[in-house]
Amino acid sequence: MKRFLWTIGLTLSSALAVQAQSSTGPAAALGLPRAAAMLGLPMPARELPGSILPVHAELASPLLPPGAPSAPRPASPYNLTTQDARPMPVVPGIDEGKKSSLPAPMLTPGNVVVPGNPAISSEVIYPPVAMESPLVGVDVSEGTPGFMGGKRFTTSVESLLWWSKGFSIPPLVTTGPAASNGAIGAPGVAVLFGNNNSSPNLQTGIRTGFEFWCGPCSNWGMDGHLFMLFQRGDSTGFASRPGGNPLLARPFRDLNNNVSSAELVSFPGVFSGGIAIGNSTALWGGDINARRRFLQGSGSHLDGLIGYRFVSLHESLQIQERAAQIGTVDPTLPLSGVAFDRFSTSNQFNGAQIGTDMGITRGRWSFDLRSTIAFGVTSATLDISGAQNVINADGSSSVSQGGLYALNSNIGRYYQPGFAVVPEATFTIGYNVTDRCRLTMGYNILYWSSVLRPGAQIDQSLDINRIPNFTASNNTLTVARPYAPLVGQGFVAQGLNFGLSYNW
Repeated sequence: MKRFLWTIGLTLSSALAVQAQSSTGPAAALGLPRAAAMLGLPMPARELPGSILPVHAELASPLLPPGAPSAPRPASPYNLTTQDARPMPVVPGIDEGKKSSLPAPMLTPGNVVVPGNPAISSEVIYPPVAMESPLVGVDVSEGTPGFMGGKRFTTSVESLLWWSKGFSIPPLVTTGPAASNGAIGAPGVAVLFGNNNSSPNLQTGIRTGFEFWCGPCSNWGMDGHLFMLFQRGDSTGFASRPGGNPLLARPFRDLNNNVSSAELVSFPGVFSGGIAIGNSTALWGGDINARRRFLQGSGSHLDGLIGYRFVSLHESLQIQERAAQIGTVDPTLPLSGVAFDRFSTSNQFNGAQIGTDMGITRGRWSFDLRSTIAFGVTSATLDISGAQNVINADGSSSVSQGGLYALNSNIGRYYQPGFAVVPEATFTIGYNVTDRCRLTMGYNILYWSSVLRPGAQIDQSLDINRIPNFTASNNTLTVARPYAPLVGQGFVAQGLNFGLSYNW
């Protein structure tokens, strides 16, 4: 019996061994060597082809009670497909949360992307990107100098050669035959000075300026200028010979007797003397503006301006006379004397300004036209003064307030504000010596609608009883004359500019 049972056992063991060695058994399905299958030893997995990724094998979970949630499947890098496993390129400076228009990287043959590694292989090739294109959509033509090429700050200095319009002057000096006494309207009387406008003043000056652009697109900026015409004065003199020839007189209207009259400065055989007349003009001002670039094309631009404008004008007119008796002395008249009248005006304009600046650049040459107009208030001040210092026939001296046109009725300071307009235009031609340095030449004209000018403030209708050391009248006036007219006039300054500007 025992021998029968041993025979059956050996037969079953042989059958199981043959089944394990066949190609369809469990060991073959696992791809393990036969010896390992028979002995049950673990062996490393066979290397798979590079084009095939291993499929995740779910791990056997322990038995759970009915209704209990299943354990979460552990994360594995082999859960990704080949397309998903490819790392996305990281481009510096671009927000990864935004959609990028850059093309996808190109992989060279043989480049293998390692799953889970965020770095990009050094063999990844990106298409070239043209970085020399401008960041701002500004059309700058080839060869355009630096003044149109994005420089942010410019300074300039100019030498000015301007003419300013003269002011109106009434007749101040006359001559004629002795019988006329120099009174206007009498036969043979001629006006030696006045009754017209003063000569235009040729003045030199200087102007400085700056221009600054800000922001990434340089569409907003500011600029400013400061100019000054140096004070220029003219003088004219008339004098008689020692014998009193020719007759020199200062004309006026005698309101007390309602006649044309004059004060004698020289008279043949009685007085000798002279008259000196001087005037001066000084102009300065400036502006500061916000600037907005509206248009820019190939070598051209158009900018709008809005800002503040200030202009100041100082002028004066002075008349001085000297006279002395000759021959037989008249004790009723001064032995000698000096008299003067002075009319001085000061005008300051403050206002808001708007304008445009347009320019064209062709190679190294540039052409620019700047036009502005300011609306504001002119604060005008008039100062009138006069006096006489005489030596009497007895040798005593005396000083009196009042000359001839400046008397106690109008001497003083007067203030008058008023609305005014100040337009200005400047045309400039420039040549770029270098990319940063430009030589300029241009023409400028400035107009001021209403200012007080000294010649218009002279009132020649006088109450002769107010004139010091003058023959009095029995007729008394009820109106104080002379007075301060406070008459406004227009002012024009124009001329040439020669300058140099530099930017960086």
